[in-house]
Amino acid sequence: MKAAYFENYGSIEQLKVKDQPVPEPEEHEVLVRNHASSLNFGNVGHVKGEPFFIRVFTGFGSPKNHIPGGDVSGVVEKVGKQVTGFKPGDGVMADAAESGFGAFAEYVTVKSNAVVPKPVNLSYEETATLPLAACTALAGLKKGNIQSGQNVLIVGSTGSVGPFAVQIAKSHGAEVTAVCSGKKAGFVRFMGADHIIDYKTEDFTDNDTTYDLIAGIAGTHSMSDFKKKLTPTGTYVNIGGSMKQFSNAFTTGPLLYLFGRQEFTILMYMADKQSLMEVKQMAEEGTIKPTITKTFALDQIRDAYRYYESGHAAGKIVITM
Repeated sequence: MKAAYFENYGSIEQLKVKDQPVPEPEEHEVLVRNHASSLNFGNVGHVKGEPFFIRVFTGFGSPKNHIPGGDVSGVVEKVGKQVTGFKPGDGVMADAAESGFGAFAEYVTVKSNAVVPKPVNLSYEETATLPLAACTALAGLKKGNIQSGQNVLIVGSTGSVGPFAVQIAKSHGAEVTAVCSGKKAGFVRFMGADHIIDYKTEDFTDNDTTYDLIAGIAGTHSMSDFKKKLTPTGTYVNIGGSMKQFSNAFTTGPLLYLFGRQEFTILMYMADKQSLMEVKQMAEEGTIKPTITKTFALDQIRDAYRYYESGHAAGKIVITM
């Protein structure tokens, strides 16, 4: 099979498409003939080995797995001896992050507890946008206990997770303010945002508005910045952001929110069959719609990574096999 392969942590320029053996599924795994995948922050970190904390999942000294990619969208080729509910020919979507990654390849094995049927109304390319990004958005908002009528701020409303967060928040009946660059404002409004804050001309901390729920998906703000923008009983959920923001969440966040009724939490999303099933249903109902900004063939994998790092993507970058 053809697969994107890298040897050691370093530049994305080392990524090469090589012939690799087709993996054999273990007893609780499903072998999927992959049609499409999509590019996420963690896939870049997997190759570069940075930020350093990502090595907890990919290997400290050297990568444990040499084929990156987590989102899977394809057809079941073979199932392990203990797998029930799937058979060859079934269309599926899956998250391979806890199965050794390997989704940037023509075939990939995935633990059966991270595989669900693909949405019937979506193409394989559209389906590939969902497993990590949509599930992360859903898990983050649920962890923040999103409710109808809330005033919600989404910091980082473009890219992979943000557009799904906007759509899911609106589906819950929230009033959504999205932070993004002005040139992407039209896209974010199309996703359903009620209000836009252009971070290039305005800092969301400078106005008097407070929010019941803030989802920190991108940015460099401190935990005290977010705290002062919450209502007295508001909740902040840290989903992503720069290394500065992420480390500040771990070191300062728990202490800053120790007293009072405001709540603070950090999302560390792991592949979850229930979330995958919820996202599948939401896609079939039209509650969420995939947002593909650009598609690359597998042999253009380095171009896909370069485009991701350029920051031009408003939605998902898809890799077709």
